[in-house]
Amino acid sequence: MISWRIQVDMLTPPELHDDSLYHTSLEQIAWADKRGLSEVWLSEHHNTLFISSPLAMSCAVGAVTERCRIVIGCLLLPLHDPIRVAEDHIMSSLISRGRTELVAGVGYAPHEFAMFGRDMRERGKIADKILPIYIAAMAGEEFDFDGRRGRVRPGPWKGARPPVLGGGSVPASAKRAARFCDGFAPAVWDETLINSYREECIRLGRKPGPVRRPTMPLYVHVTADPEKAWSVLAPCFLHEMNYYGALAAQDPNAKISYEAIPEPLTDLSIARNSPNYAVVTPEQCIELANKLPDDSYICLRINQPGMHTEMSWESLELFANKVLPNIDVITPEALATPVVDTIPWVARR
Repeated sequence: MISWRIQVDMLTPPELHDDSLYHTSLEQIAWADKRGLSEVWLSEHHNTLFISSPLAMSCAVGAVTERCRIVIGCLLLPLHDPIRVAEDHIMSSLISRGRTELVAGVGYAPHEFAMFGRDMRERGKIADKILPIYIAAMAGEEFDFDGRRGRVRPGPWKGARPPVLGGGSVPASAKRAARFCDGFAPAVWDETLINSYREECIRLGRKPGPVRRPTMPLYVHVTADPEKAWSVLAPCFLHEMNYYGALAAQDPNAKISYEAIPEPLTDLSIARNSPNYAVVTPEQCIELANKLPDDSYICLRINQPGMHTEMSWESLELFANKVLPNIDVITPEALATPVVDTIPWVARR
């Protein structure tokens, strides 16, 4: 079975951005939740039009939904105070009744570390230091962090620590996830990386958690008229490719689902031919979904058309009414990440 995912990040070309997209996204998520939506993924970036505070957004999503899982995928942990993150994650857990999960990443964009006054070269060490503190604090343990002592209260929904998955795309990230987290959500599809995670779990005497791997295409738009939709979406997708491509070009060691681009792309056909995107009819979407392996997903990017919100609604409605009845979709409850008792490992950081 596959899942039905909605991604919200607000990465639109500046000329298409509108503050009302936040309310529109919440309205659309609430509508989809009533029709079997499996999960919502929220992302984080800074000094852009991206969502900069995904845990705040997750509280809003939790307030307007009843069943779907809410995943921060991912939070750039080295940019944050772990106690503050624990408090915000617990708040989201309370509002969503225990449906909020988080992927803890380390980041790769130099300008973001400069903005927060953090040394990007130390991001791995910072993550190793604060990840166990954050997890222990959410579990109700007293913390001792750089001489700061206390306990995070109130606790999460029904006292159950929210799930935390490790993010990243290098062996160190896989080992960090194995040591501290409930599962692994690599940024790229890499069997060697996934095997490294599972082998490290076994070495530590821990049962490997679920692996949430990226599915290609990354984003699907459903429409009655693909050619017309492409005329609007291709510039948006090319904007995204240029944004991520420029970031990848800054750090040759960054492994993301976009190629490094030293100079901005202008040819719209590049976006149309990218494996990251599919603009399809309902019939084509059914065919695509039925070819995907288990544990994959169909991801709709509801705010990508920018101010063309009628296109977002068309994609959602066609998927829910024409595609969903013809495919097997996992329930939100079955998709929940089991929480592993990580407290003994915190003491061994």
